[in-house]
Amino acid sequence: MKRLILFVGSVLLLLPFGTVGAQILNAGFESWTNGNPDNWFTNNAAPLYTTVTQSTDAHSGSSALKGATVSYSSVVLAPTVAAGIADQGFSVSARISSITGYYKFTPVGGDSLYIIVVMNSGVTGIGGGLLAIGTTVAAYTQFTVPIIYTTADTPDKITIQFSLRPGSTSYHVGTTYLIDDLALGNVTSVKEDMSSVPAVFNLEQNYPNPFNPSTNIKFTVPADGQATLKVFNTLGQEVATLFNGEVAAGVIHLARFDASNLSSGIYFSQLEFGGRVQIKKMVLMK
Repeated sequence: MKRLILFVGSVLLLLPFGTVGAQILNAGFESWTNGNPDNWFTNNAAPLYTTVTQSTDAHSGSSALKGATVSYSSVVLAPTVAAGIADQGFSVSARISSITGYYKFTPVGGDSLYIIVVMNSGVTGIGGGLLAIGTTVAAYTQFTVPIIYTTADTPDKITIQFSLRPGSTSYHVGTTYLIDDLALGNVTSVKEDMSSVPAVFNLEQNYPNPFNPSTNIKFTVPADGQATLKVFNTLGQEVATLFNGEVAAGVIHLARFDASNLSSGIYFSQLEFGGRVQIKKMVLMK
């Protein structure tokens, strides 16, 4: 896991180079057999417990994948979904730049959704990416996981995993996510600094900006620790706390700001970590 996190902290230049010579099987989760999505691994153990189910709440088509925490024998179990039969991944033959998809997320008790991608050449991991999502997203929203490579090799397999990170020492009943319409990004030519690049403290500009009524905010931190992401109005009044909890270094953390109950105007996102603060201006236009 630590090695994968460093992938996300690398610096690179991605140039469009062609189309993807592979596909994600059952990318829209339309095909299911015996309660499991075809070509995907889950941690379901029916009839004892089922954490992954087929949902009719889809971004497109007739179904999507739903993961939900469940209680079994006084233990809260989290859903895990991984690409391929028996978590073996899918075959690829090119350097994919990213994966995208659409999701909804309802966290309880600080649980976070983790989307993990690993590119392999044989049995060796040569790149990957990780996206952590810790805030409620009620409407289908697109996610993108950039893939960072640490060698010049061409991968032959991609593994994709959807899982949860607990907000405390255990998971919380009621945390759910929906995933639909996955896709692979372009094939890329990569120029990169192969030396070890540390994670950085960075609050990205929200997107879209201006926005109405919601917008996405990404941030990274240089070390594991406690971080807060808040939104203030021009009077310095706090209008929302988007995140307040433990974060991992090098991970791209994603929060969503819903301003449906606020008036048009200028707002400021503020990231605080380890005594350091970064602020970005946002414009809400209704």
